[in-house]
Amino acid sequence: MKKKNSLSKYVIILAVMITLLLFGYIYVMQGVKTLSTQKVRKEEELIGKRDQLEVRLVEAQQLSSEERIVKIVSDSLGLERSLKPYEVLNVSRSQIKQIEEIIEKKYE
Repeated sequence: MKKKNSLSKYVIILAVMITLLLFGYIYVMQGVKTLSTQKVRKEEELIGKRDQLEVRLVEAQQLSSEERIVKIVSDSLGLERSLKPYEVLNVSRSQIKQIEEIIEKKYE
């Protein structure tokens, strides 16, 4: 009789332990599922933010493009762009060396 009581006691304890382990496993799996859905959502948000950043970067490049600025200046101020340089300076190598020496002496 004692053997049946002790055996049934072990079976009940084993069943309770298995049940607790299963509940723990289910709890952990629910947490993993929740975290993975949050991860996917955050990745989608990140992709959206990157797309918005790229669109704004393109807008900034369009606003600061040289053609646009030249057109605005020529229309509003009446200035025209010259195709030739305004002034050409001729400098010899000896003059460049003199300037380099002066700069070196100044910063020594």
